[in-house]
Amino acid sequence: MNKLMKYLLMLVLILSFIAPAISVQAALPTDQSWVKYSGNPVLPTNTCGVLQPSRPAVVVEGTNQYKMYFTDHPGKNGAQIYLASTNDGGITWTCASSNPVLTLGTSGSWDDTRVITPSVLKDGSVFKMWYTGRNSSGVYGIGYAESNDGIAWTKYNGNPVFTAATAPAWDSDIVREPSVVYFNGMYHLFYAGTDHWPYFKIGHATSTNGIAWTRDSNNPVLTPTANSWDAIEVYGPSVVVNGTDLEMFYSGNSGGAWLTGHATSTDGTNWTKDANAFLSPSGGSAWDKGDSTDYVAALLDGSNWKLFYSGAGELGYQIGLMTLENMAQLTFNKLSNYVMVGNSVDVYIDLSAVSGLYGYQFQVNYDTTKVSATASFVNTFFDNDTDGFAPPNWAAICGNGVCSFAKTEQNPDPAVSGSGTLAKITFSGVAPGDVVLTFSNVILTQLGAVPIPTDTTVGWLHVNGAATVTGTVNLQGRTTPKDMGTVTFFDQYGYTPPLVVNFSASDGTFSATVPVNPNSTTFDVFAAHGLYLSNKYPDLTLSPGGSVSLGTTTLKGGDANNDGMIKLNDLTCIGGDFGSTTPGTCGGTGSSDINKDSIVNILDLVLAGGNYTLSSPQGW
Repeated sequence: MNKLMKYLLMLVLILSFIAPAISVQAALPTDQSWVKYSGNPVLPTNTCGVLQPSRPAVVVEGTNQYKMYFTDHPGKNGAQIYLASTNDGGITWTCASSNPVLTLGTSGSWDDTRVITPSVLKDGSVFKMWYTGRNSSGVYGIGYAESNDGIAWTKYNGNPVFTAATAPAWDSDIVREPSVVYFNGMYHLFYAGTDHWPYFKIGHATSTNGIAWTRDSNNPVLTPTANSWDAIEVYGPSVVVNGTDLEMFYSGNSGGAWLTGHATSTDGTNWTKDANAFLSPSGGSAWDKGDSTDYVAALLDGSNWKLFYSGAGELGYQIGLMTLENMAQLTFNKLSNYVMVGNSVDVYIDLSAVSGLYGYQFQVNYDTTKVSATASFVNTFFDNDTDGFAPPNWAAICGNGVCSFAKTEQNPDPAVSGSGTLAKITFSGVAPGDVVLTFSNVILTQLGAVPIPTDTTVGWLHVNGAATVTGTVNLQGRTTPKDMGTVTFFDQYGYTPPLVVNFSASDGTFSATVPVNPNSTTFDVFAAHGLYLSNKYPDLTLSPGGSVSLGTTTLKGGDANNDGMIKLNDLTCIGGDFGSTTPGTCGGTGSSDINKDSIVNILDLVLAGGNYTLSSPQGW
């Protein structure tokens, strides 16, 4: 073997050892905490001429070298996509000279009013962008563009490449907020979708070319979790490939504030959520003290995790930076962000990523005009043998707007490391309004009185009043409803979860106690029943203590297959069972006996015929 062959063989052997090491990243650390950069915001108001920079997407081009694509506040028409670059890891940014880099479409096109929420990949020497577009009719879609330098972009002629599904699919109203990664030989699109704004879920689709997409049959792949921080909606995914895993950073809401959490998957379909949100608004006079810390862009630069987020405050939206640090963190873990006057909610105090904890003290501050409070220690993590010592006036004592907690282990008990729950506060609603929960007088210490660096977060509670709404729902072709249906109240701004009540099977009446914001809340109300089209009462504004009657509404019959539309297949199913006393099943969940009189006859057929071509919802 000559010298050249020996060197080549040695090189192959070396690379065979190196390649596995550089192809698999470390899992997202569980012994670290997300900490906000002290110099935030990194993209303040008026950056690159953008009044409210928000909803970033970031491409890593080298160590500490990133391109950030972002939009002006996307809730207004005219929003477009801008570019800034950094060479210092995201602290200082230089605006592109040709901003905006992706502009509105021509008048009458699918993206002529908004071009927002980009997701950008660098595939070899080509930059690929997926983005949300909106037209003058309010219809959203997802488009595609390419660039050789990340600055000059060309939109795909066949845009949009992804649109809302056909009703009654879960994403039949809006699809937006793409996050695209290349994983296991395929492009994977994660997006926010809904059939009723603003209650979003997250879907998944795959593609071989990033243009033609196939929806996941298990959609939606990420949904709200009842009695959790994301109980109302999940949206704004930012997905990062992490070796053999996918890490999703996503936004959610359960009333009061819009937060950010994390989930993990190995296939893009099945996701495991972390229990708590890790990003929430700050308190005091902070730049992000408003109601939103959401729409994030996560990245992995070598072994360093970073996250850029949209934070709301007195100046509107700006963009901040977070990093994973070796620092303990105190957080609020709420089963719900909202509570009704006269009801209560439990808020847990969680400690994460602590090392060698032997004692702690902290206080939680709250507004006594809005809530009252009682507290207790939770001993499953710290002092789990319950022989620790707590000073009497700090032994989970609440009063005058402060709950005080202090406890030390006692010899021979060992120090505690890891993450867990320290305490619980039960808040009861006193009067409608927003309550900000903050930590103060925080000291964590190791054995020997060695202080432990600790970060804290801010919590929110939204205290609702209540209003009473009554009414009656009739079913066309029936003297009585004969079985129950539903009346659903959708908060137009998503501060409260949808409220569902039943209307009576005997006379169609209903009565609902509806959570209402301190001033007022506006709802869309839907009455629904199987085999019938739904009816909608729009723009119902309720105030605390109010009482409203919606009168009587009648649902139109003939939707034999329960797909929200009355078409030929409904008539065909009814006609096929005509004369039968054993009605058939239409479309898997429906029935040919529309009026439920145990025979399929002209009374059922005329309901479908008379309402032919109509669809849900009809007017109240």
